[in-house]
Amino acid sequence: MEQQKKKIRLNVIDVIIIVAVLAVIAVFGYSQLKGRVETASGKTIQMQFMSEDVSDFVVDQLQVGDTVVDDGTNSELGTVTDIQVEDSVLYAPDSQGNYVQTTKSDSKKVTITTEVKGTEYEHGAILGNTKYSVGHSMTIRAGKAKIYLRVYDIQVKE
Repeated sequence: MEQQKKKIRLNVIDVIIIVAVLAVIAVFGYSQLKGRVETASGKTIQMQFMSEDVSDFVVDQLQVGDTVVDDGTNSELGTVTDIQVEDSVLYAPDSQGNYVQTTKSDSKKVTITTEVKGTEYEHGAILGNTKYSVGHSMTIRAGKAKIYLRVYDIQVKE
């Protein structure tokens, strides 16, 4: 009789562990998908992202039509509608120690424009569970590229 009680207790503990593991998996999966689901409604938001120093080999991977995702929150930031590439913008000391604007031959300044469905709020846009404002720094994934940049502009399209 005592062995049966031990077996039942062990089985109840096993069930509790299995339920706990499934709950953790469900919460994690929901949190990963939530940002993508919530961006599907709302207004059309046009966002511009800018980085002054992006390596040429990274710039070569960017294409109009790429999906842009915030690497930190996994929120979808839209589809690339335009890419502007210019000479990089860097600051370095001159011969007298004063910092002056200069460029680097193997990198570029990149401005990426996207469109995404989101919610407008007084300081910018809400995409997924994240509030974005001009100046917001982050790492994004766009197509095969991964870039550290800032939000340069946010506009609601009519």
